[in-house]
Amino acid sequence: MASEQFPLQKTEQNAQQIQTIVLEPRDSPPASVATHSESENYHEDSGSVSSSAFARNAYPGQVGRPLWTHRVSASFNAMADQIAAASQAIALIPPLPDTMFGHLQARMDEITNTQKILEGELAEIKEQIQGITGGPDTFKKQLDDHIAEFKLEQQRLPARLHNAMVTVSKATIKPLIMANGKFPSQFPATRGEFEHLTRERYEFLMNSYGLPIAGDLAAKRQAVRIFVGLPA
Repeated sequence: MASEQFPLQKTEQNAQQIQTIVLEPRDSPPASVATHSESENYHEDSGSVSSSAFARNAYPGQVGRPLWTHRVSASFNAMADQIAAASQAIALIPPLPDTMFGHLQARMDEITNTQKILEGELAEIKEQIQGITGGPDTFKKQLDDHIAEFKLEQQRLPARLHNAMVTVSKATIKPLIMANGKFPSQFPATRGEFEHLTRERYEFLMNSYGLPIAGDLAAKRQAVRIFVGLPA
């Protein structure tokens, strides 16, 4: 009986020793674990040192800034350059809307002036049509008067051409024929005489040629001068 209890007690003591060994705490990790951790820490330190050195070499004046900030800054700088170039290109473009507006305004003014001219011509045609509504006899008389006036101007043309070349006071001038086929009796012989006629003689010549009498002495002289073809 005593022999059976002794082995049992011994077995229980061994079990307690085993439990004590297993539960014994450690102040430091095993050598293999410690060595592995130190190796990892070494690699991490080496990597951080390499990254820092790379950052210093890549951006010497901007140490400590993240890489994406440099990229964003470069992108904004490129966009600013493109906007500036676009602004310069737009500034070189001529103001097309203003130019086209000016061209259209000029065309509108031209069309308006043309319409006014056409309206005036239409009014003249209307007056002519109303003037010939008196019948064939009236139209024939008006036509004969225009033909007679044209022939009279043709007869006056040589005298006007001669007077147009007179520039000396003593040079002779030629009278123009009147509507009745005669010449005025008081027509001056020279340019100097013409320049010093009286008011009555200028008015006589104006009546002889059917000119309207208006204005002072200088105005009447100028009217007769233009009619006979004398230069100023």
